[in-house]
Amino acid sequence: MKIKSIYINLPVKDLNRTRDFWAKLDFSFNEQFSNETSLCLVINDGLMYAMFITHEFFSTFTNRPIADSSTTQILTALEVDSREQVDRIVRAALENGATRYQESKDHGWMYYDSFADPDGHQWEILFADISQIPQEMNANKITIQATIAADKRKVWAYYTQAEHITKWNFADPSWHCPSLERYENRWEILRKNGSKRRQFWLRF
Repeated sequence: MKIKSIYINLPVKDLNRTRDFWAKLDFSFNEQFSNETSLCLVINDGLMYAMFITHEFFSTFTNRPIADSSTTQILTALEVDSREQVDRIVRAALENGATRYQESKDHGWMYYDSFADPDGHQWEILFADISQIPQEMNANKITIQATIAADKRKVWAYYTQAEHITKWNFADPSWHCPSLERYENRWEILRKNGSKRRQFWLRF
């Protein structure tokens, strides 16, 4: 299957504020698909767009309540051409009404930063150079197969949800798993005395 283009539909409270915010980040709009109820942001012309829609009009497309800015339903990640562009976009966003919900992350081969726009929608701006991916990520791959006598939904949850992974993802009691980077399926385990650190990348 080949998808021609992607439209991300997001509810907003004030179209004029939204237009002003994204214009200051040097984004453009498709005016043909914009009116008093909707604003079409061009992310990659011909391929990807964000449709900002007033709450009233957005409600006509769904039978569920619109999430407020205190919850997270989606993280939209945009890849750009350089680290400098990541910093420039995020800096412009923060200077024009966005808020920071976490600090930038630098993994060497991938660098990204984040902001929440004035309506609370969360965006990640990233730069990645796959030629710089550490060799250890591609070497010494381990395949583990196991038969577990439990409901498959419960098993899937325990192997994929952070609240469970951090409780079992270590070899013995001298290690622990204090955090994980779910964005790239990376788990980190540490010796409790801080002497050693291990990182794992899992593919589901």
